[in-house]
Amino acid sequence: MVRRTLGILRVVVLGMTLLAVPRSARAEPLLDPGRASLAVFAGRFNLLSSHPGTTELGFEITLPARDVGTRWGKVHLRPLVGAAVHSRRGFWAYAGVTGEVQLRGRWWLVPSFAAAFFERGSGEALGSRLEFRSGLELAYRIDPRWHLGVLFYHLSNGDFASYNPGSESLVLRLGWRLPPGEQRRRAGAIFARGPSRT
Repeated sequence: MVRRTLGILRVVVLGMTLLAVPRSARAEPLLDPGRASLAVFAGRFNLLSSHPGTTELGFEITLPARDVGTRWGKVHLRPLVGAAVHSRRGFWAYAGVTGEVQLRGRWWLVPSFAAAFFERGSGEALGSRLEFRSGLELAYRIDPRWHLGVLFYHLSNGDFASYNPGSESLVLRLGWRLPPGEQRRRAGAIFARGPSRT
């Protein structure tokens, strides 16, 4: 289990390192760096377990990008928060960071890492309420506002508990860019004033 967890973390670290590519070398970003985005996803939880897998549903909010200086240059990271449930009444909420690496054209690789609070419901126990979620998504940018992706992620406690079976999920994600804050403020002001009179 330790080796499997470390192997997945290496993939995420490699993806985060690749994020240091200068922004000028990229085409249009998968997500607008100055805006938040929302994604919904559905798929299979505990995909590789000997126990029967369950259906998983969830959502994720990605906040505007933050530039983090490294020895290789600036890494563009995005804070994220999300939550998911599975069909055996399990629930987990998580918070972490994500980024994006352009592969070619409209195709992007999106690594992520988060800490999660996990409630098993009637499903398989993962050994602890504290879990770590590391994932890698292959995403396609449909247009400046929408993108579609397939995400594979691993959820485990990293051997902080004596029992650590871990789980893997494969989900389909649909994401879209949220309106800018200024537009929302203007809309709120219009509703507060009421319709204009001529």
